[in-house]
Amino acid sequence: MDLQKSSDATPAPAAPPVELRASDADRDRITDILREAVAEGRLTAEEHAERVEGVLATKTVGELDRFVRDLPAAHTGRATPAYASAPNRPTAGAIPVDAAAVDFYAFSCQKWLCGPDATGGLVVRDPEALAVTAPSYLSQQAYEPTGSFTPRDGAARFDSNWTPVPSLAGLSAALDMAPEGRFERAAELTARCRELLAERVELVTAPDQATLVTFRAEGDTRELVHGLYDAGVVVRDIPGLGWVRVSCGWWTSEEDLDRLVGALP
Repeated sequence: MDLQKSSDATPAPAAPPVELRASDADRDRITDILREAVAEGRLTAEEHAERVEGVLATKTVGELDRFVRDLPAAHTGRATPAYASAPNRPTAGAIPVDAAAVDFYAFSCQKWLCGPDATGGLVVRDPEALAVTAPSYLSQQAYEPTGSFTPRDGAARFDSNWTPVPSLAGLSAALDMAPEGRFERAAELTARCRELLAERVELVTAPDQATLVTFRAEGDTRELVHGLYDAGVVVRDIPGLGWVRVSCGWWTSEEDLDRLVGALP
């Protein structure tokens, strides 16, 4: 049946074949939907993190749909955001990062940078370009009974609360202790991890994806993760996908990798 009756109608662009390899732009489109979903309360923070991790490991366009098929934004037209999001990848500390290349860059410090829990940072190229809509006491230079306020200059306008001094001291110490060659060391161990796992399991992540290695596991991944923990190996499962993720760093040793492979069923 021919549904196009008007000769001047513009046909909708054909959907990309599901078997095509997914690009970074394809993955970014899906992570945009997921980011909006967690902001709207449709996903929990844990669900958001799990789905984003799955998106980053996806190889084809067809596989991306499963991460958003239960979200309204996946079935309606979406306005182009004012700022395009950068690709989601392991953050500062795992790989060299040039924050000057983007308008905004937020990162956590408790993992890759080895800092205390609840520490992180925000880089803003032009502080004047980002309005402060919910100011804290610390972010205001002056305020009026009417509710109007003058934000502080520079990054201080984004302070949401006091940061405990011990946390700042711990973060400063962690940054000072970071060894030279840490990025090269982390990349080397990640490649070695892939090499060892490839002999035993099916890898999901593509090569050279920073310091994460995800593989497909048989059976219950939660039981596998618990069993590896009992053997002294800390990894995590990606619920609903049958995947297990290994996170390497400059602190990982060859013995750690051998213990992981040796503990696999």
